[in-house]
Amino acid sequence: MNVETAISYCAIAQTKDQAGTGDTMYEIWYGAEPNLNKTPRDPVGHAILGWLAVPPGASQISSDGTAISLITNGSIVSKVYGKPVSAGTDDNVIGDAPNNSIFVSMFTVIEDGTNNLWYEINYNHRQAWVPAAEVTKVPNRNN
Repeated sequence: MNVETAISYCAIAQTKDQAGTGDTMYEIWYGAEPNLNKTPRDPVGHAILGWLAVPPGASQISSDGTAISLITNGSIVSKVYGKPVSAGTDDNVIGDAPNNSIFVSMFTVIEDGTNNLWYEINYNHRQAWVPAAEVTKVPNRNN
């Protein structure tokens, strides 16, 4: 798993690297493209849990952003979108994430001409969007 630097991730768990490197291992949700032989109907990516090794002094705990949990009623996955627009949403799906996966949103937008609120997340090396109707804020998390 390759992740971008200078991006906020919500640590689900953390531990010292058991290999003795001195790194801290952080468990994060991340959008990835695990299946290169996908059919046209498959989303581009799927959120997975992964462990990120961070050398001492290379990370910061921040209160910037909002930790959010994705939840969709009636489904086990939430859709992740490439643009914050409701029209043509099925064409706009770039992936999915299991319910209760946690991401950090650095900002929100209100869709033009509607009252639909969208949260921005980092997903599969790009900026992505999830509708507020499918988001629950996670209290008291360090990003």
